Amino acid sequence: MTIKIPVTWIVLLGLMLSLTVAAIAEPIPDVTRFVFGSAHEHASIIIKIHGDSYDLTKEQFQLTSPYIHLENYNGHVIHRHSEDVKLGFLFDTLNVGLTKDCISFEGTEFCSNDEYSLKFYINEKKVQDIKDYIIFEGDLILISYGNETQEEINAQLKELKDKGFPFQLRIEIDPFLKF
Repeated sequence: MTIKIPVTWIVLLGLMLSLTVAAIAEPIPDVTRFVFGSAHEHASIIIKIHGDSYDLTKEQFQLTSPYIHLENYNGHVIHRHSEDVKLGFLFDTLNVGLTKDCISFEGTEFCSNDEYSLKFYINEKKVQDIKDYIIFEGDLILISYGNETQEEINAQLKELKDKGFPFQLRIEIDPFLKF
């Protein structure tokens, strides 16, 4: 006995399968829209996990993309060489998982929960997420995970500012800047 499957069912099954795969798959950044040399910006960054700085000076974090990267084994200066490149792209190229609630390094995930939280600060202002942020000259970026008090966060922000980064805060450059 032969079973005949209507062509419409096969087409619908294929369509449903492709939609499912598209919904699950991570979007691949379209690097063809990036133009190397169309920008040259620097920002300072530190990542704190339970108060300890995460080491971004390792070889695996250096020059991972020509468009935005860390270099010269300096783990706290981001270089952006193309317009429209967002911080999310940097973290993707570093193989650091980052969402508004979780950060993960080398298989270890740190997610907001009842006891600890993931926090982001740009130029000393708390923001909900940084993946879509485009850095500009002199930006200061803090990613902090833990159960820090405001005083401890202030100390982390001061540490970031005191790193000797040779740029002013953007808010000092442009007081009308809004996030």
